[in-house]
This record gives sequence, structure tokens and C-alpha cells, in this order.
Amino acid sequence: MRSPHFLLVGNGPYSNRGCEAIVRGTMAILRHEFGEAFRVTLATFEAPNIIADQAAHESDSLITHVPLLNKPLGRWSLPWWSRQISRSFLPKPKPHSFEVLDALCKDATCTLQIGGDNYTLDYGLPREFMRLDEYLRQHDVPLVLWGASVGPFEAA
Repeated sequence: MRSPHFLLVGNGPYSNRGCEAIVRGTMAILRHEFGEAFRVTLATFEAPNIIADQAAHESDSLITHVPLLNKPLGRWSLPWWSRQISRSFLPKPKPHSFEVLDALCKDATCTLQIGGDNYTLDYGLPREFMRLDEYLRQHDVPLVLWGASVGPFEAA
């Protein structure tokens, strides 16, 4: 029997300590159940340069990092502003293809949708997360909302 392969998706970067805590806690739970006989791919919406830095400093050998975005979005750059505006005001922002997950879905045991307030209206409609969930459903990968808050909440 092959070892389980878990996809952890939707989380923010480790610079958000709450996001890192969700990953570390999830890894502790998985280790309790599977020992060291499993693999994890952590796929987030951060830019590739941020994910590469995070991967270079990863302390857990069972975690592989991949970006869900296919190009860097430097903070305050024109593409970054375009993404912020489209997330907030436009009815249908350009969808991501998630091609980085195509090969990973073939041997994924389960996907855990992790990360803080992914499903709240406080940050606009959660379109990216819902598109990602639909993509995983189309690829027949079981999906569990795991450490992802579901709103509505009220923005502070």
C-alpha cells in the first residue's frame, strides 16, 4: 500500500503565524495517525517567489511547497493592484487554471482546505477558494474543509 498524499490548499504564508500554526497542528495530527508514512503538498495563493523562500526555510521534511499562482505578484505592483480590485469589485475575475495541481491530483489521497477566514464575505466573495474546490471536485479528489472558517462575519 502506498503512503497517503495530502494536499493542503488555501493557506496563507508562514509570515501569518496563524496560517503556519494550522499547518503545524495539521502535521501533528497526521503524524499521530500515520507516523512518518505520508506526504504533504502545501499549495497556496501566494506568489512563487514567496513560496520558494518559505520552502527554503521549511523545517518539516514531509512538506513540499507549491504556488497556486503561476506568476509573481509583487506587492503594490500593477498586477497586484489589478488582483485586489478584481477581487473586490468585479463580478467575474479571471479564473486560475490550477495546472500545478494536475499531476498532484492523480495520487492525492485527500485535500484539506486550510487557512483562516477563507469562506467569509469580510474579504469579498471567496471566488478563488470556490474555484479551487470545484477544480478538485472535477478531479475526483476528496475535499475536507479543515481549519477554514466559514462566515458570514462582520469586518472589524
